[in-house]
Amino acid sequence: YKGVLDSCDLNSVENSGIYRLSSNKTYTNTPRELKTGWLIVFSYGSSGNSVTQWLIESGTSSKKNYEDYLRTANTSSTPHTWGAWQSNGLTPDTTLSLEGYPADAKAVGDRLADLSYSSFEIESFTVEPAYQELGSVLQYPTVKWKLNKAPTSANSPTVKAGNNTAVALPLNKSGTYTFTAQQNIQGTTAFTMTVRDEGSPSVPANNVTATFRLIFSLSLWCG
Repeated sequence: YKGVLDSCDLNSVENSGIYRLSSNKTYTNTPRELKTGWLIVFSYGSSGNSVTQWLIESGTSSKKNYEDYLRTANTSSTPHTWGAWQSNGLTPDTTLSLEGYPADAKAVGDRLADLSYSSFEIESFTVEPAYQELGSVLQYPTVKWKLNKAPTSANSPTVKAGNNTAVALPLNKSGTYTFTAQQNIQGTTAFTMTVRDEGSPSVPANNVTATFRLIFSLSLWCG
């Protein structure tokens, strides 16, 4: 064991031994600007003209894994030429922010899901009959609306007229729903629709509620 390695260019470390890299020192020609770890150096060959460096990165409280790198130099030539650092089992970067790490597939998928996510919106809403005279009774009106995306939850969307019991509607891929009130309507009435939004990796799932109001207007007839 050679102790803590002083600040240096790792290209110059050719003497066999075990060295400790410290964050208080400055090192160059390390993989990914690595600051801490263990450097094991050994020479071999008939005249000791090959040197291999094995660098083992130290884990931290926030990064438990240990990663290691190898490279070799032929010291029979001047200047000595080092090969590139080769990783032995590099752990994918789940933060998508570390240079030199392969991107984690799940993290990439989650990021794309966040970018493509949109909350529920109503694209259209119609009611039949479309017109009704003020003060009259609307018999079993049918309302239809289209959402910007189809719900994917096993929980069916529900809708209710006024304070009546909510009715579950079957899921469909088009996002278009039709509901016929099972009672007569008189006067302004709110139709309340609730649908489950599954969210995205960074948007929590929640119930989204939208209210449609049937507003009766006064019709004037001239004879």
